[in-house]
Amino acid sequence: MYKTKDGATLGLKLILLKIFLQDIDEMGNARFGVNVNPVFTVSVPRDLKGPRSDRAYTPQQISDAVVEEDVKFDVIKEEWNEYKLPENVILSAKPVLTLVSRTRLYDVTGDPIFRVQHQTIVKGNVPKDMREKYLQMLRPSTTG
Repeated sequence: MYKTKDGATLGLKLILLKIFLQDIDEMGNARFGVNVNPVFTVSVPRDLKGPRSDRAYTPQQISDAVVEEDVKFDVIKEEWNEYKLPENVILSAKPVLTLVSRTRLYDVTGDPIFRVQHQTIVKGNVPKDMREKYLQMLRPSTTG
């Protein structure tokens, strides 16, 4: 959750679509790649509401409608999502909002449409007794 300087509250959640192991270091720290689908929510004070619109906008139309490029915001909370994988491997992922831009467009409820950028931070740990098994999955097969 984030709060813009003018009082809009933005929510950001991830829907995890795919997980793949990239590497494991000698300490058991695993590098995972993920494919995610971000979900954004907006709640604004009444004075920020505008005309309701049921139009669907393309990413290009949203970019073209930006009126404030870098809206300042504060972090209310950024929480880790934890996923328990086979063999007690724990993967944690957290979305982090990096840029917020306000557009002149409004949605069906009259809330302003924002263009946002985010990053997904991922961390994972493979238990010591499972590291070799996971490392084997990363090594190319020599049979063939």
